[in-house]
Parts: sequence; structure tokens; C-alpha cells
Amino acid sequence: MAIFPFPVVTTAQTTRWLCSAVVAAQICACGPTASDSVDAPSADSADTQLTPGDTDATAGPEAPDATSTDTSADATMDADTAVAPACAAKVAALAAEIYAKPQICSAVVRLDWASYAPGQWQLACGPALDVSETMAKATAVATFDATGLQPGALPGMAKNPPNPEDVFVFTVAPADFGSLSVVSARTGLPLLGAKLNWSGPAKLTYPTSWRDPTLLGDSCKSTLAQPPHQAYDFAGDSVDPTAADIDKALTAVADTALFAAFATQGKLLDIVLIRLQRTVDGSSQATSTSEWVAIVDGGIGK
Repeated sequence: MAIFPFPVVTTAQTTRWLCSAVVAAQICACGPTASDSVDAPSADSADTQLTPGDTDATAGPEAPDATSTDTSADATMDADTAVAPACAAKVAALAAEIYAKPQICSAVVRLDWASYAPGQWQLACGPALDVSETMAKATAVATFDATGLQPGALPGMAKNPPNPEDVFVFTVAPADFGSLSVVSARTGLPLLGAKLNWSGPAKLTYPTSWRDPTLLGDSCKSTLAQPPHQAYDFAGDSVDPTAADIDKALTAVADTALFAAFATQGKLLDIVLIRLQRTVDGSSQATSTSEWVAIVDGGIGK
């Protein structure tokens, strides 16, 4: 089984580890400053499945014996939430959903591989909980698709740092098939699931429905500073994402109405970027069916 080392990329407050493109994901921890192909982000699907507090829509089990988490140590963003006038209504609509009650929301946004244009997205909201790795694993096993995997393979290996504040990331290395499971470390809700393929692009399996990207806006030009971010690379090729690539993805998210919506009452907490594979074996570059996924956290309010 081939191992593809990645070069170390260092930016301000950024640390990269060398990882295997087959058995591990590359992780980038940063400070402030997807045999089936995945469909490219489009505006064709406007089905809204997840709503604030609606845990049934996430298909994930409630976290057992969970207690409230103090979020006072999380980063507080600049109170100035000015955006382009055309985005004001989008900001207001998002904020009304996010802050319908005190809660944490995770916006899962698909970004085009080449242009970074925001595509379909979904929102998962729930109360702040003290989520353990054991609880996150149980959610991943109960929620995500294990088709093609060996019995008991899910959730796989944890790729996140110990005791993460943002998400738990589990992966089963593809041979021939594998999986990617992402669970919120703040609410215990399932956020993202994908089937990995040794010889082809990944296929998103969760969320099971997506919202229309026009609801997000794409030229909102928020004045808010970028929150802390972390990147996981599951692209499976020998081309490592550069600091500029990551910055483009972050900027694309900042240009939506999300930043300002999160900052209206509570906090914009952080962003997790996931680069989904084109291939693992490096035999092709199926860029039209590859993408980035951004997970933006924030909330509480009231």
C-alpha cells in the first residue's frame, strides 16, 4: 500500500503534520489570521431537513448523560456585523434560525474544488453539551453509512486532536472502500458523512438533504475577522493544499451571510475545513466531482 508524504506547510500560528494519504488525513491546526463521485455543489436542491433543536432531522442519537459546556473561553468576534446591503435579509433570516433559542449551530457548506464558490449547505443546531469521544463514536456508528465496510469498521480511527473543541473526525482507510465521519464536539450532532473509495472520488452520504446556496449569499463582504480554523486533507493526491488554498476557502465562507448572522447575538466560534479526495491512488484528477466542505460553528445568544 503506497504512502504519500506531504510537505510541511507553515503559516502564522499554523502547524502541519506529515501524514499518509491512504491511512491518515493531514491536519492543519490554525489560529486566527468526498467508486461513486460526489455531485458538484449546485442550487438544484433546496430541501431543508435540519432545523434548530430538531435532533430527529439529524438522525443522530441523543448524547447520554451529557452536561452543559461553558463556552465563555471561546473567541468573541468583533461586534461590527456590517455586510453588503443585498445580504441584510439573508443575515436576518439565518440569525432568526440560529438564535431561536440558546444553542450551538454548525453550518456545513460545500465549496467548489476550483472556484471555492459556496454551494449547497445545511444547518445542525442543538444545546451545548459535554461530548466525549465515546459518545461521538456511538453517534457515528448509529448515523453513518457502513455499506461496503467490514462489520464493526465504523467509526474508524480518530484524526482530531485529543479533546477537540470543534469536531470529532473519524476515518476508515479505503481498501477498497472507507469512510469519513464528522461529529460535533459541542452538540454531539452528526455533521458530515462520506464514502471513501480507493480508486475514485468520495461520495457524500450525510447530510441526506441540502439547502439552496442562494440563501447564503456570496458577496456579503463581512467585516468580521476570521475565527480560528483547522483543516483536514482527505484529497488523496500528492498535491498538498497551500496556505493560499486554505485562505481562498476561508474567504469564500466569509463572503456568505454566515459570519454576520452568527455575530448578531452570540459568537462566531471557529471553522473546520475538509478537503475531499479526488483519488487515493493518484490515478486521476476528477476535479469536477471534488470539493471542500466548511463547517462553521457559532451561537448560544439570548
